[in-house]
Amino acid sequence: MPDSSTPCPLTGTRPEPSLARRRSRRLTGAIRREQILRIAAGLFTRTGLHGTTTQALADAAGVSEPVLYLHFHSKESLFREAVQLNIARRLRTLEDRLGAIVAADRKSGIERMAEATVLVCVGGPAHAALLNWALLESPGYAIHLYRGEMSAVEELWRRGLRRWRGGRLPGEFVPRAVEMCLAYGLWLAACGHTAESAAPLARRFALGLAARR
Repeated sequence: MPDSSTPCPLTGTRPEPSLARRRSRRLTGAIRREQILRIAAGLFTRTGLHGTTTQALADAAGVSEPVLYLHFHSKESLFREAVQLNIARRLRTLEDRLGAIVAADRKSGIERMAEATVLVCVGGPAHAALLNWALLESPGYAIHLYRGEMSAVEELWRRGLRRWRGGRLPGEFVPRAVEMCLAYGLWLAACGHTAESAAPLARRFALGLAARR
């Protein structure tokens, strides 16, 4: 079992068991639940559902196992909420990044959108390694969430593309482009890439995708 005090190499989060334990008595139920969820997301990102024990989760959060079960009735329910939180963070981050894109024309805009969509999968708390674990260990549940994420990203892309003039794109372009970007981003996440190491790969991918439009 990995040392719970070691920062996650993908998200950069560092659980602090002793500090959490000292503060746990002063936390309200809602804040404690949020703390457990945040710390659990980091552990699940490193070792997945089956590789993370409830004892490790409780120790990292600075609570006992009974307290853990007070807030989450099972390890599986905690894992599922962590995956949902991970996706929500990724969508919020991507929305901000797409909204900040400045491009001279639609082709350049598509390049930047594709690059942002890939890179959001490999950086910080939104790192898609957790979704990869879910697709591997709980596919029946995770595939529904993944499809929901794709639909949300498609809407962000359609909204972003309205900013640039150009001829009518094929109806299947946005769904196909989003599917390719997320698939590539998840693959990079599964390979252990960070935003820095994935940047040149994402750039080449984005250039190729924009050229196909």
